Amino acid sequence: AAEAVALTDDKVELRNSIDSYRDGGWTAGHIGAQWAWNIVSPSWTGIWAGDGAKAYGTKDLIKAVIFMTDGEFNTAFANDDSVLQAKRLCDNMKAQNIVVYTVSFQSPNHPTLRYCASTDGNGDLLYFDAANGDQLNAAFQNIAVKLTNLRISG
Repeated sequence: AAEAVALTDDKVELRNSIDSYRDGGWTAGHIGAQWAWNIVSPSWTGIWAGDGAKAYGTKDLIKAVIFMTDGEFNTAFANDDSVLQAKRLCDNMKAQNIVVYTVSFQSPNHPTLRYCASTDGNGDLLYFDAANGDQLNAAFQNIAVKLTNLRISG
């Protein structure tokens, strides 16, 4: 029942949205990957409130998404495989120079999330394992540090 939030720097709105999320059901990881891309894609400008995402290749702009899941990928649509769909989406995002951070929650060394993660300038994988809430918080703090010089934008 969770709804996507348009790009915003309103921390209260983002926190309220995140706090409303509940677990349960199935994991369609590829849908999360698709919506992450939709939010930063200029193809969706006009759908979201505000100016929408900036064009690919905009000077001094780095597009980044954070993809977190338990890694189950146990629900698919259109007679396809969720893992294969997620990998194709990650390949396509990275082909558009979108930086993909992945966080595996309670699913150590998850192969699909490792596959989807971009690498940084040093060749290090932008992939994080989190076995519990403290490690999840640490992963997001690490990502925040890496993104500190970026401002929230499309």
